[in-house]
Amino acid sequence: MQKKHKLLIVAISSLLFVTSVTATAVLIGKLGNKKVKATTKEDLNALVDALEYPSTNAQAKQEIKDSYKDVEKSNDLNRFKEDIMKIAEKVRSAKAKIAELSEAKRTELNAELDKTNTDEEFNALNEKIKQATFEDKKAEVLASIAALAYPSTAAQAKEDLKVRVNVLTTIEELDAFGITVANDISKKVSDLKDRIAKLTEEKRAELNSDLDSADTDAEFKAIEDKLNPIEVANKKAELDALVDAIAYPSQSAQAKQDIKDRYKDFTDVKELEKFKDTIKSISEKVSAANEKIAKVIEEKRVELNNELDRADTDAEFNALNDKLAFETRRAELITVVKELSYPGYDSTKSDKSKLDFEAEVKALTEQTFDAKEKEIKSFSEKLKAKKAILDAVPYTIQNAEGRVEVGKLVDEARTEALLDRYVPDTW
Repeated sequence: MQKKHKLLIVAISSLLFVTSVTATAVLIGKLGNKKVKATTKEDLNALVDALEYPSTNAQAKQEIKDSYKDVEKSNDLNRFKEDIMKIAEKVRSAKAKIAELSEAKRTELNAELDKTNTDEEFNALNEKIKQATFEDKKAEVLASIAALAYPSTAAQAKEDLKVRVNVLTTIEELDAFGITVANDISKKVSDLKDRIAKLTEEKRAELNSDLDSADTDAEFKAIEDKLNPIEVANKKAELDALVDAIAYPSQSAQAKQDIKDRYKDFTDVKELEKFKDTIKSISEKVSAANEKIAKVIEEKRVELNNELDRADTDAEFNALNDKLAFETRRAELITVVKELSYPGYDSTKSDKSKLDFEAEVKALTEQTFDAKEKEIKSFSEKLKAKKAILDAVPYTIQNAEGRVEVGKLVDEARTEALLDRYVPDTW
């Protein structure tokens, strides 16, 4: 019983082994039948022809093809395929760098690239590209130096800058120096040249000579130190002229000197330039005050003009304008007085009445003004009404004796009570 079981187990094991071997053989057969396409010379030729050499018939292409023309094994051809792909990347890289060079160098190095296909040749070419890039950058920096706007085209500073360029040995140094020339030296030269151009001929000659020799921060600062006091003096003279032109009532107004004293210690041209706005503001305030003073009564003009001649601060102008506002009201009230509609049958009396009113107005203070203004304006309205009533009395003639006599009384009246007494509202 036990022996039968052992035989059965052996039989089953043998069957499983045979089945396994058969399955493996079938799998190997299938894999063997699945073929991978081998690289051919035609494939390599197509890759070489597609290489982006500057010239389509570059010598290097033929040299690459010659390197595998006698190779027959597929594995070897595959290795050549990998080499060609590496060459393709090197060609693209070199070609891109050459494209950034000057035209003369592009022509020369593209011709050399057309002959390059080995590592040694690419290394040599890249060194030449690096040197050409350095030379182009150097030429670019030298050109920017030549273009600097020094007063003289043959400025010594340009030669000094070229010497500084010629000792540089790396692209990075050239880049940094190029930035210095373009962003620092160029701006300083142009700025100083423009500022010097505004000076007198004598000063221009001296400072332009200094500028033609300047190419360092210290040298530029030395010119600044000479230039600034001259510019400050010139700017102060310009401001003095603006102040002298302010339309103060008196040419020798004290305010003019006070204004000049406010900037006499300034040492910064920009600060002086900014003060122009202050002068403009003062000038506008003076002009406005002049217009107001011209409208006040003559007796007050001298006093107000004298005060204006001393005004140059906001506080002083505010105080003056407060007085002008009051004097403008006084002048307007005097106009009301002068236009009082007396009948005029006795012009001597009516003129005297107006003069008496005017004298009262001229003597008014700010504290007493409002009451008198109200009184005179009310009197003016009542006078118009009473004159209309008097004119409407049906006398047979305009200059009837009764109308004239009443009119003369009205001509000397200066209160509403007298007007009511002489000309009742119901005649």
